[in-house]
Amino acid sequence: MRILILMRNSVSTSRGGAEVQADFLREACIKAGHEVHFAFDSKSTIEHPDDSTTYHTLPDNGRIKSWKNYSAIKGLVKEINPDLVYQRVRFSYTGLAAIASRCFGAKFVHNISADYACKKNPVPFGVHFIANFITEHLGRYGLRHADLLISQTASQAGLLKSNFGLDSIVIPNAHPVPDHLFTKSTPPIVAWVANIKSWKQPEIFVDLAKRFSNTNARFIMAGKPGGAKYQERILRLIEDAPNIEYVGQLTIEEVNTLLSEAAIFINTSEPREGFPNTYIQAWMRKTPVISLNFDPDDINTRNDIGYLSGNFEQLVKDVEHLLSSPTMLSDMGIRARQYSIKKHDTDVTGALYLKEFEKLLN
Repeated sequence: MRILILMRNSVSTSRGGAEVQADFLREACIKAGHEVHFAFDSKSTIEHPDDSTTYHTLPDNGRIKSWKNYSAIKGLVKEINPDLVYQRVRFSYTGLAAIASRCFGAKFVHNISADYACKKNPVPFGVHFIANFITEHLGRYGLRHADLLISQTASQAGLLKSNFGLDSIVIPNAHPVPDHLFTKSTPPIVAWVANIKSWKQPEIFVDLAKRFSNTNARFIMAGKPGGAKYQERILRLIEDAPNIEYVGQLTIEEVNTLLSEAAIFINTSEPREGFPNTYIQAWMRKTPVISLNFDPDDINTRNDIGYLSGNFEQLVKDVEHLLSSPTMLSDMGIRARQYSIKKHDTDVTGALYLKEFEKLLN
């Protein structure tokens, strides 16, 4: 099978959740003996450490003007002649990949990366109205013309059905099962890991830390810096909290180490996530997740491996409850690891992807 993975970024240019998941899929395809090509936007040549995959760079016109790469994508699909084109994250490339696939007889697979991608999103008037309009409607076109749609959660599958009348299969995000677990830190660590963006609401984590300033718990925040003004605001808030430490952007290995040592992982994002990689990374390392707003498919609550707080005061109570109950915290962590190994191991999900790809081609 010859597969073309089409993304805006690769893990060499961005370590976002979509890029990490696409790279796990790339590895699964290579491991199964398939020929893999990976195309992404870049302003310069990027060196990749492995030679098992053929990488292709496309002109980087920015996300909302990525539709300008129509000819480049069409030419690439013609040159590679893939059996299957896989594309993740709904934007202009979703539609362009669908068109190019049809032109040259390839099957097109689109993978949903967030709940917003399952909806008909209004395009606000503004300076980038035309570019955003093209992006939104090329995305919708790609959804409707995909040979296979893959959702991360059952709730996303439901949204696709209700908003577009489209069927999809559910394959959850995954991570490799760690073969080494660190000892949990003493005193306990409460961790927050995300890009510093306003919709991730890091200021709520700072407020949470302040509520525990009279305890010995350590609050550690990690994430890629955001816009200069917003970043400066968050750093000022952190300075006023004596028990919180901001460690900046970490590699995926460093994030895994932090989550191995943490007692609890906190998510404060607005309810617009897809399926955070950090949930799986935490669960696999016996670290329960407490989320303010988002519990994909009620996994935390149904499996008793974390909490969905719903509001700030309950978030404080949930953290306090687990920190004061070491046995409960430990048992919840054990269940989290057992659940995540069963459902979110890359070997498990990789096999599911390949089974669906082969079924599609046959």
